[in-house]
Order: sequence, then C-alpha cells, then structure tokens
Amino acid sequence: MKEFSQLLIESKDIFGVDITQSQMQMLEVFADQMAESNEKYNLSGIKDPIDIRKKHFLDSVSCIPVIGDHKRNKAIDIGTGAGFPGLVIKILMNDIDFTLIDSVGKKTMFLEQVTETLELDGVTVINDRVETLGQDHDHREKYDLVFARALAKMPVMLEYLLPLAAVGGYVIAQRGTDTRQEVSDFKLLIKRLGGELEELIPVDIPDLTERYILKIKKVEPTPHKYPRRVGTPKKNPLQNI
Repeated sequence: MKEFSQLLIESKDIFGVDITQSQMQMLEVFADQMAESNEKYNLSGIKDPIDIRKKHFLDSVSCIPVIGDHKRNKAIDIGTGAGFPGLVIKILMNDIDFTLIDSVGKKTMFLEQVTETLELDGVTVINDRVETLGQDHDHREKYDLVFARALAKMPVMLEYLLPLAAVGGYVIAQRGTDTRQEVSDFKLLIKRLGGELEELIPVDIPDLTERYILKIKKVEPTPHKYPRRVGTPKKNPLQNI
C-alpha cells in the first residue's frame, strides 16, 4: 500500500511512537491483506488507502502512549473488527499477550489468517459475545488492559469492559466527539462497576474529527451480576445511579 509509508513519520511526529522497519513490514502485510479481504467480506466500510492509514492504523497507534509503563502482560480488544486497535498494538508491543474478540465470524476468520501469516505468538482470537466472556472464569477480571474502539453507548460499553479488567488494570476506550458529556453523565456508573476515571485524553489526528481516549482504572471487583445476559445491556442500558 503506497500511502502507508507515511505512517512511520506520523506515528513519530504525532504520538512519539517509533516503528521499526520490521514492524512496518508487518503492518504493511496486515494492511494489504485487509484490503484484499475487504473486497470479499466487507470487513470495514473504510476503503480509501489514506483513510485506512489514518482512521485505522494511526488511530490505533494513539493508544500506545496511554499504555505507558503500566503492567501489560495480558490485554483484550473487545469488538476488534478487522483488528483495531488490538492487532496494531500487538505488532508494535509484542511482549503483550493479546486476546481479540468479535461476534462476527468473517472478521475473526480474517484475524486468524493474518496472525498466522505474520507468525505472531501470544494472540488468541475468539468469536463470541462479550457478555459471555465477562461471566467466564477464564476471562473475568483477568486482563491488565481492556481496549475498545467506538464500541456502543457509554453505559453499555462500561458494562461490557469493566468486568474483564483485573483490579489494578485499565480500560482504554477510544471514543468520539460526545465523550466529555458522556463521562460527566456516567461518573457514578463507572464507580458502581468498579472503576475510577483516571484520564480523558484528546487525540488530534489531522483531517479527522474530534477523538478522545478514555482511561479508567479498575479499583475494585465488578459486582457479579454484571455483565448481564447477552443482549440485555443494549436493550436495557444501566442508569447512572
């Protein structure tokens, strides 16, 4: 993908993230396979190469400064789609064991193919619903870092993500223009689910709309009744009480 070489410069200039040549080659293979599979399976509505670079790859890179030096042995990306931000972060921070989950089978099949092509170790791809994982002993409160990008309305997202974060771990959620108001509206719900708002970080990517990264620390266990049964969080979102 010709336009992709600019990613190396943008990552350094905007986010202070250095990408090695070998990592760049892996990202290019990932991008090429996504473009090819997108023709068959419609993995993403974003088709333009420049938009793919900025809206998918550079947007994923924006999470890396937020991770910092926090404990990061195990991470999970909820509703990862074609692998954003999780697979990009894995390529750039290979020491993290990553679980990528999506409920759409064609997307998880694509992720399995890409991780096999790139010969990535420490990647688990799961085709399932997040409500199921949140009540599964093998996943509940087992992750140092829980990622999601543009995933559902705020109360639904909180019910999905916080049960998966270990106490002391973090939810790192990429959100859009309404995030400041959403955070103000749902402070009590964050606390009720075991979280504590640590930072709301503006993300400035040229030519893209306003973006934020919401960083929540898990300070106490989430009540066992959350997440509720599959479909319930969306049908009946939790209230800020």
